[in-house]
Amino acid sequence: MRRTIRVFTPLAVGLLVASGVVLLAPSDPASATLPGQIGKIAFQSNRVTRDNPEGDYEIYKMNADSSDIKQLTSKSTMDSTPSYSPDGKKITFECSVGGSTDSYTEIYVMNSDGSNKIRLTNNQARDVYPVFSSGGKKVYFATDRDGNSEIYEMNADGSGTPRNLTNHPEYDADTASSPDGQIAFVSDRDGNFEVYTMNADGSDQQNRTKDPAWDAYPDFSPNSEQITFHSDRDGSLDVFKMNSDGTDQINLTQGASSQDMTPTFSPSGKKIVFQSDRGSNTEIYKMNADGSNPTRLTDNLGKLVIQTGSR
Repeated sequence: MRRTIRVFTPLAVGLLVASGVVLLAPSDPASATLPGQIGKIAFQSNRVTRDNPEGDYEIYKMNADSSDIKQLTSKSTMDSTPSYSPDGKKITFECSVGGSTDSYTEIYVMNSDGSNKIRLTNNQARDVYPVFSSGGKKVYFATDRDGNSEIYEMNADGSGTPRNLTNHPEYDADTASSPDGQIAFVSDRDGNFEVYTMNADGSDQQNRTKDPAWDAYPDFSPNSEQITFHSDRDGSLDVFKMNSDGTDQINLTQGASSQDMTPTFSPSGKKIVFQSDRGSNTEIYKMNADGSNPTRLTDNLGKLVIQTGSR
């Protein structure tokens, strides 16, 4: 149906307040989130630790210089796609629940130190890739509870009834929220994955990338004026940047001979954090917002298996 990159062992990166830039599994939506004020990085990893001897995917956080790595979750199921609240006090994430034959995914929230984990959804569907709204009062997420992937919003404490924002028969997922209240998302409604924007109430849904390649994982700059995303339009996955209206699309990692993906702006907007396999493993890197000076931040995050296919 469309070209995409399949990732069978996702890893998420997020900037405070930012979250999981995760690669999707064959049927999974993805997410990226808005920048925040603290500048820490939350990510998921299947590294083996004392508190994770089986190597399950758990959520970690570290300083922007990669120091002080702390494990925040420790369960036998997969915890992934972390997203910080705008004030940096909370992290929302997804957790796989149910048995091996009836597994589904729910949205949780916890304090940023890993304490007080609370389940926000209770729906036997795939509720995935949550991100906070710019004000922190709402959580946007993708779900297939109505038969296909749509973007919903709910109160950040899980109260009330979640509301469908996209209301479209095609695949919609992978949300990001801007400080001025816009929402970016990814949809294949025009025949291939493109980056769209809409208002916070779901109105004015606009295709911003308009390219026949696969464009995904949008994230807004702190001033809401730019969006970074990844695309395979130049032959491999590269990190791009454009104005929020879709103009001036620039490849920031061209020529790196690697898969560069899932970008997120730093809180200052001067840096972009992303994943790359340019070393022996897929790791977290940072670079200047113009693409210069890429620097590796992590080691041993867990290998990502990437292949070209259709979904």
